[in-house]
Amino acid sequence: MLGRDQVEHAVGADPDSLTTPTLPQTIALGRLVSERATEFALALAAEASENDDVSDGASAAAYARLRLHDFDLLLDDRTAASVQNEFERITADWG
Repeated sequence: MLGRDQVEHAVGADPDSLTTPTLPQTIALGRLVSERATEFALALAAEASENDDVSDGASAAAYARLRLHDFDLLLDDRTAASVQNEFERITADWG
């Protein structure tokens, strides 16, 4: 959802090698998402637009909540809320 080079710079390793990130790498990834919440929300919206279960703004918001739950270890509550709010702003005109 964020660029490979951004992730590599944040964690100091090739993203493909991060099967189990260390605690400092996890913190760095969370910080990166926090700093780039709009970019992350845009990528999430693009992903949602390709999902067959997303048909309107309400289902898009529900999709985002479920996907953000996948990132619970990475995102603090403030960052997750920021991404969710930005996502809902982006998808507000989805009906």
